Amino acid sequence: MKKLLTLVILFASSFSNTAPIWAEFQIEVDDPIKAASIAAATDRYMKSDFVKNNFNGSVHLNVYVSNGENPATHSLVWLFPSMSDASIFQTKSLDPTNRASQEFFSALSQNSKATSDLMHTYITNWGNSSNDDRVWEIHNFYATDAGKVVNLTNKMMESMDDFPGQLGLSQNTYGNGDTSHAFTVGFESIEEMEGWQDKLATDPVFSKWLVDMGEVVEWKGSELVVNAAVYDSALTLEEFVQ
Repeated sequence: MKKLLTLVILFASSFSNTAPIWAEFQIEVDDPIKAASIAAATDRYMKSDFVKNNFNGSVHLNVYVSNGENPATHSLVWLFPSMSDASIFQTKSLDPTNRASQEFFSALSQNSKATSDLMHTYITNWGNSSNDDRVWEIHNFYATDAGKVVNLTNKMMESMDDFPGQLGLSQNTYGNGDTSHAFTVGFESIEEMEGWQDKLATDPVFSKWLVDMGEVVEWKGSELVVNAAVYDSALTLEEFVQ
């Protein structure tokens, strides 16, 4: 976790970027008692005076439903209005005299194994942005023409008036290996997601989009996560994507 915070600071010093970012800290937890300890530690940290007085983003504690060969079972996703906001908060978090942060980091290290640190810059979104979405598909890919990805998706989404969720596009800034971007698709429930997937299975517009996208992207795998807890009193998801 501290490694991710340090890298955010380094990136903030290298880039002038006012776009919103989200940073992922993926962890492997090997028993339910440890998972409960992490949930409790996260709750204490987010309710601490330090976070209340210094944090202007939001945190999602996620549980993986499916993520292929990735050994992670959980992730902490930190959403910030900009890289600068992330750097300011995370510099304060790394202060060795900051007791709230030290206790939080200690609980993470004692109850989990870090698997990866990822950073993303949010680019644009389609559909209905909603704070109520709790189920998320993440589709990673490598794009040879990011502009065409946006144009193709714009065209497809023009015919998707009944899409019940939200679709976001992010650039994978750090730690994502051979991927360059990710689509994030949010739904309120598994049932809503499955209903939409059933529709797409026979939708000719979606089928054409897949074919056209195949000319400019290489798909790199998908993940399914559920929000176990969301702390968004300082920055809601709807505010983040605006």
